[in-house]
Amino acid sequence: MPRAPAISKLSISEIQRMLNKRLDQLRSLQEQIEQTLAQLDQIEQQATEEIRQELRAVQAGDGERRAPATAKGAAAKRRGRPPQAEAGSLRSYILKVLRESGRPMRPKEVEQAVLGAGYKTTSQRFSVIVNQTLTKLVELGQVKRDAATRTYAIA
Repeated sequence: MPRAPAISKLSISEIQRMLNKRLDQLRSLQEQIEQTLAQLDQIEQQATEEIRQELRAVQAGDGERRAPATAKGAAAKRRGRPPQAEAGSLRSYILKVLRESGRPMRPKEVEQAVLGAGYKTTSQRFSVIVNQTLTKLVELGQVKRDAATRTYAIA
């Protein structure tokens, strides 16, 4: 790239022309920045709306999370076994058992009551799954935990 001539050797009109060219470049860059900021604003608004919809969906049901909508509307791929029907979810069984018991229950009691209520599982570590689900229900505010007695009850 050739070097620009020393400014002292340029005429006033050439310097003015160079300054005008730089100003045009500056205006163009400012327009690009404004367009980029407008695009970022749109992306932020979309993300905020998606988060609000996700929160509404979580708060609307029994705490079950809904799969996020994919860009093309196709169903999201899932791992593991297919999800059970809403009525047969572990969360709904736990909530039902705690409601019907009318008293705080320890996790082992909840596990036995859920299995007694007809929940089917092949898990060898079902107690771990029950504990994780109880913790999630506490986080969602649907169940409360008494730390002193280590029991759970409907919130």
